[in-house]
Amino acid sequence: MSLEEYRRKRDFERTPEPAADSKRGKRKRSGPLGYATQKHSATRLHYDLRLEHDGVLLSWALPKGPSMDPREKKLAVQTEDHPLAYGGFEGLIPAGEYGGGTVMLWDRGEWEPLSPMPQSYLDGDMKVLLRGMKLRGAWALVRMKGKGNESGKNWLFIKERDEFAAPEEAYSVIDEEPFSALTARSMHEISTAADNVWRDGQAVGEAPLMWRKRRSPATVEAQLDIEALPGARAADMPKLTPIRAAPADAPPTGDDWLHEIWIRGVRLLATLTDTEVRLIGMEGEDWTTTLPGLARKLSNVPAHSAILDGVATVMGAGGKPNLPALELAMRLGDERDVVFHAFDMPYANGIELRATPILERKTALKTLIEAMPADAGVTYSDHIIGHGAEVFAQAGKLGAAGVVSKRFDSGYTAPNGKGDQPTWVESQCVAAETNKTANQGGAGILPANSHLARRAQGATAAEAVWFFHDVRFTNPDRILYPEQRVTKRALAEYYERVADLILPHIIKRPLSLYRCPQGIEHEAFFQKHLGEMSTPHIREAPVRKDEGREPYVAIDGLEGLLTLAQLSVLEIHPWGSREDNVDKPDLLVLDLDPGPGVDWAQIVECAIVTRETLESVKLRGFVKTSGGKGLHIVVPITRRHGWDVIKTFCANVAKAVAKRDEKRYTANIAKWAREKRVFVDYLRNVRGATCVAPYSTRARPGAMVSTPLTWDELDAARPLAFNVETLPLRLDAIDADPWADFFDRKQSLTADAQRKLAP
Repeated sequence: MSLEEYRRKRDFERTPEPAADSKRGKRKRSGPLGYATQKHSATRLHYDLRLEHDGVLLSWALPKGPSMDPREKKLAVQTEDHPLAYGGFEGLIPAGEYGGGTVMLWDRGEWEPLSPMPQSYLDGDMKVLLRGMKLRGAWALVRMKGKGNESGKNWLFIKERDEFAAPEEAYSVIDEEPFSALTARSMHEISTAADNVWRDGQAVGEAPLMWRKRRSPATVEAQLDIEALPGARAADMPKLTPIRAAPADAPPTGDDWLHEIWIRGVRLLATLTDTEVRLIGMEGEDWTTTLPGLARKLSNVPAHSAILDGVATVMGAGGKPNLPALELAMRLGDERDVVFHAFDMPYANGIELRATPILERKTALKTLIEAMPADAGVTYSDHIIGHGAEVFAQAGKLGAAGVVSKRFDSGYTAPNGKGDQPTWVESQCVAAETNKTANQGGAGILPANSHLARRAQGATAAEAVWFFHDVRFTNPDRILYPEQRVTKRALAEYYERVADLILPHIIKRPLSLYRCPQGIEHEAFFQKHLGEMSTPHIREAPVRKDEGREPYVAIDGLEGLLTLAQLSVLEIHPWGSREDNVDKPDLLVLDLDPGPGVDWAQIVECAIVTRETLESVKLRGFVKTSGGKGLHIVVPITRRHGWDVIKTFCANVAKAVAKRDEKRYTANIAKWAREKRVFVDYLRNVRGATCVAPYSTRARPGAMVSTPLTWDELDAARPLAFNVETLPLRLDAIDADPWADFFDRKQSLTADAQRKLAP
């Protein structure tokens, strides 16, 4: 087995794929063999199965993808061996290169041969056990025989009958699991991302695993006299799961108990060796790929090996855990604010501490954590000895979830169920509806009424008709966004969640509606007029007679908004004026539209220049994502001028921005002028023109939402994008509406402002 064919097919000066020596790789550690499946949109969409063996990745292309149904015999065409590092590749292969297109790391994990290797591989009759995030259990790889397979490259990939098998009609794994196992992104998001180059995001075998690879321990290792602790003994690292605390009505009394504030978040064991970091949940599940950024932070712990027990969370206002912010961080893969609060250490530097009293363990843990920088993202969770009632009362005043109490001499062992009294107990201060995911005391992370929690409970049985806030929905389970599995019902629930925020921007205005009755992959059209349609909660918007006889669409409240969801309206475009005087606009819109070759940082720079230009004439602009690649800047104004004045002024703003750097910004709509420039589009400021509303969805892959931002949120290093799933989480996570004072802003387009920006 060699990598010569792999290298021959690729120009590594052009492709971001990992290069490789012609020699096979060498494993730097013993242990499980790496496994990966990549979703690859090249000439045709297919899946690539990769199994580590003898220093390379044995590879097969699955034209139709895998199936969990043993009745399905999926074609697997053997391809050239790949280097081990390829198991972590996610990004773009340039057009014109071999396999050019988008590559998603769809699944990853480990595999184990169930038949002798390499003989079963040479014989073309392999049995394998996959331990992936999506593909699990036993499988067969069988080389086809007979005519048409003289090359021996055609195999069959077949699921064995076991507890992981499922009928295709009940569970299609490629439909139910469309996102990256590494970044949770869609194919569309990967293809359009600013960071769409190969990353050491995850690899199998010897490849550097960004989320698992252990950095060298600190030069000055924490001074831990572990061997001298009572009950300490030299041992290999044990396989542990977090100890659960027993429920109690109140903390125990007495000075032989210590008390910790109950931190809500994800309860995890961080296991660190010289070569890797893993995050293990309450049931032994692997959270490492869900929180890769946190694993990277924990790789800096100054010990050669350790098991840390703690809680991952995001701290919000007032120093309280912000669970929606944590869920949002996990969904977006932005873990800058995720912190690991460590409160126990049952193992360190080759020494097992499960029999060591907790006070001794915590003292050693504190020494370890204090040797790290204050901003390392790993903190020590302190305690108070005795005074249980006072601690409990104070925790309640602070709004904490509760108190976790532990006997000062307790080891890291669970009661054996034979009459042992629990040495860890949890006392809950406040009731909280949660699901069953982990935290310090064993309760949940996600509010039970959160969008993702509702989805996790399973889809509602298909209904032909559904009533929601007195609005009748037909085919509520029709899928509008296939990749996200967003249904008409989910769209309605999203709009209910954001109704108070979106309605002020769309009620009592003429609307243009972009409808996708069968979803985004089917026929779609703009609807501006009611025509002969008679629908409850939607009415005519009065317009001047010279606009024609056809009345525009308008709504007045929540029922109207939900009716738009029933009509599969995926984009809501209001006028820039209200219906009581459509000739006097009350807002200006500047659309920052990136041309070819423009990155996110350049868009942000253009937005800042536009803001400064507006501020120079005493106008404040509000920024939002377009729901696509660009940004919108919206300026509320008093109704004083007609459309001609407004358009002229906005054109002058655009030209002033372009003059700041004509190589980076343009006010020229021509395609040739937009190459490597941001087009400052002012043409939405005419009578009858529209712009997508804040909080409206877009009819594009990803179920993206046009999202209001604060100016401080604009980060040149990372594009901001939210969809119908993550936007509600964002709203739960932030303290206030970014546009809270939008309608309170009293500002006018003055004659001085017009003169100052006139050419």
